[in-house]
Amino acid sequence: MDFEVFWSFKNLESKNLEFKKDFVIIKFFIYIERYLKKEYLRGEKRYIQIRKSRVT
Repeated sequence: MDFEVFWSFKNLESKNLEFKKDFVIIKFFIYIERYLKKEYLRGEKRYIQIRKSRVT
């Protein structure tokens, strides 16, 4: 768990649980989105490399 998220949790402990739950879900989705974007870009690079190697 990264520091930023940890601190957000600390700050949210004083607030109500419903909001906290929504916040966790949103953070989770943002994390997944970032991860998928990284994987997609990595895959795209690999695809381009394969195409280049086929051309030469």
